[in-house]
Amino acid sequence: MNDIFDDLGWEYFYKNSDLNNLNFPKEVKNFNRLICHTQNFFLIAGYGAFNQGYCLLIPKTLISSFAHLEHDFVEEFNWLRNLVKESLKNIYPGTNIAMFEHGLCGCMGGLDRAHLHFMPYNKKNLANVRDAVNISLDRRGVGDRVVKFANYELTTKDDIDFFLNKDNSENKPDKDKFVLTGKQFDFDDIKSDFKISDYPSGISKKVLDNNPYIYFDSSVDDSSFITFTNIETQFGREIIFNIDYNIDHNYQIFLKKNNIIQKAEKFCWRWQDYNFEENILLTIKNMGTYLNQNNQKIESNKFNFVSF
Repeated sequence: MNDIFDDLGWEYFYKNSDLNNLNFPKEVKNFNRLICHTQNFFLIAGYGAFNQGYCLLIPKTLISSFAHLEHDFVEEFNWLRNLVKESLKNIYPGTNIAMFEHGLCGCMGGLDRAHLHFMPYNKKNLANVRDAVNISLDRRGVGDRVVKFANYELTTKDDIDFFLNKDNSENKPDKDKFVLTGKQFDFDDIKSDFKISDYPSGISKKVLDNNPYIYFDSSVDDSSFITFTNIETQFGREIIFNIDYNIDHNYQIFLKKNNIIQKAEKFCWRWQDYNFEENILLTIKNMGTYLNQNNQKIESNKFNFVSF
């Protein structure tokens, strides 16, 4: 059996990135996106940067989620996490910085490697966050709905929508021929009792059985959550996209700015489909320049911090 390739392996980024502020990368390659690193963690610019400033914080050694992070590394993790968040806020004024992790998602070639996302979003859209979560939940059909029809139990969103959609009145079975139980989940249904401040160490006991989780910190407590509901990958990215671009006017501006042909559905948040290379390069340059200019203010000796 072939080994699974590690798309987020530290050694590849270390060998292929040049942390030289006089030589920022001019094109995006697989492993030239390193921005900084400490003794046990590193930061890269992420693929699918529909907003500038999109970064991933990754452990140098393989762990499957940050809920599995050893206690001795938590202080260093929090230090770098706070540094990245504050740096992005200063580089991109007028934004809030969302942080999110899909713990144990197996989303990089089947390999579970912990990675924390940072994504700026427009601060004027702050009121859209909970709505953006609900829009994403509805599109994915997250809930416990079941349609019982004849001898069948149907649980997929497409099947359920067929029975409920009034536009299918010619083909849809009569109401007395099927039974719908359960509900479509919204923000309050998926939010667990865990607080954002419990992350990452406080949820470690919950994931001992390798249950997936999502940590989503919008920078505001009442629109942040930790959930153990089974939700497919890239949920956090879809939420951020909906915050800034779900309104059609904003979406049309976004499409024009990025030279994207109109799509029937708004899937531009999928990193597999759109890299947004210019934003990746600008994220590396902006972060690298900022960290270089503020190096004397950073407690770099504490965790062997290295950047441009």
